[in-house]
Amino acid sequence: MIVEYNNIKNGTDDVAKYLGLDPAKTIFLHSTSFNENDDDNIKRKAINKGRMIYSEILSYSSNKVNGSKSAISYFNEQLLDKLDVMGVIRKDNIIKVTNSNNLDFPYNSVSTMLNKKVKEDAEFRNSIKGFNIVSSYLGKEDEETANLIEGTILMDIKEQEKFNSKYEFRKLSEKYGFKMPHGVTIRGLDELEIKLDLLKKMNSQYNDIWIKLESQSSGKGNIKIERFRTIPIEQIKKEVMDVAQKIYEEEYILKEMPLIAEYDVKTPLYEEVANIGVEAVITKDKITILGGAEQATRNGEYIGSKITEDTYKYLNIAQEIAKEAFVAVGKEGYIGFMTIDVLVTKNNETNELEAYNIDPNARFSAGTMLLKNIHTSEDYNKKKMYGLSFSNAIPKTENIITSIIDWIGEDLYSKENNYTGIIPALVNDLNPIAENKYYLKSVVVANSYKEAEEKFEKFKDKVKKNCR
Repeated sequence: MIVEYNNIKNGTDDVAKYLGLDPAKTIFLHSTSFNENDDDNIKRKAINKGRMIYSEILSYSSNKVNGSKSAISYFNEQLLDKLDVMGVIRKDNIIKVTNSNNLDFPYNSVSTMLNKKVKEDAEFRNSIKGFNIVSSYLGKEDEETANLIEGTILMDIKEQEKFNSKYEFRKLSEKYGFKMPHGVTIRGLDELEIKLDLLKKMNSQYNDIWIKLESQSSGKGNIKIERFRTIPIEQIKKEVMDVAQKIYEEEYILKEMPLIAEYDVKTPLYEEVANIGVEAVITKDKITILGGAEQATRNGEYIGSKITEDTYKYLNIAQEIAKEAFVAVGKEGYIGFMTIDVLVTKNNETNELEAYNIDPNARFSAGTMLLKNIHTSEDYNKKKMYGLSFSNAIPKTENIITSIIDWIGEDLYSKENNYTGIIPALVNDLNPIAENKYYLKSVVVANSYKEAEEKFEKFKDKVKKNCR
């Protein structure tokens, strides 16, 4: 299988190209959830549910004439206008799959909304006849939509499911030998004691383990057990059960629920230096590795993405370790976009680096929005660029987009700023996260990571003054 290295300076247009598709005949969806009323597949249930699915895909959508299309379920019209003027997107490449901004469809996937629009709007249905549907998670509705428009999806949806599975990923590692932390697969809590006994025999240098559920988001569903050899098995079972009961019925948890348990490879000798989401496009005969963004976490939960000077220092080993897993996934028949989380550690005595494949995400990731805009800036500036993608609360104002742009001020991302600055990538002005406060996710691109942090902190300081 051919392995190439490239970038996504043109966002979804480049993804389509690497997939062998015509961008002008391709619709992309950032769809990480499913309509639970219609989808009875228990593997798709999510532990961390939001009220609405927002349009993260905007930040890496096409800004080209007649470029690839992106379907979005919720939008602020003024934000779309501003991103168009900034050159981040072209509005005529955006497909709005709702007619109004309301809460009629809480926690519905954009796939659900696109499917509904195709069924109800004959003119729209005919306008996308023969298009390719590329979704983060392929579901029944994507398949039905493709059939209705006489188009295509990338692969059989039942075959695609296993490539988001931590359980199946570890099975693939056993088959192909790509590197992961020592660990075991578990089928149901009734197997936990036997499998943890096996894990204890694998290696004596590690003290802590992670037990991971299949259905999770941003680290919720990962359970850390410190000094697990000393913890009674019933206590460990209870900790897992407490989390699993938020999603599943007890019988399924005990008998069928897939889990993995693996050693935490951070020790007094080895410290974690980076957790990098390496991104790639996979086809039947080629892997296109796109680079990666480092995950920022707090207590094991994802809080943002960053590309720092250190990220580039550790990116090569992360990509090489992920490459083995990408090739294995490709040989097993996966076609599409994939992110593999790679943990990089350093030996404190020798400075030797070790890297491990941790988790598969057969979809666009939260790091994609940062990576695309970094690549755009690098192409323009002909040098390495740096940045971050973090969230913060913003106060309710009469015109929230105008306020955000005013607070960003001279640091607004633009061609005049050499494609650096702050992009207000995702705004939730529908559901307050606290009284009179809303959610903003920003991408910051700069000449150094310190500069990116300074721009973001200056922006947050202006926001805080208006929150009083």
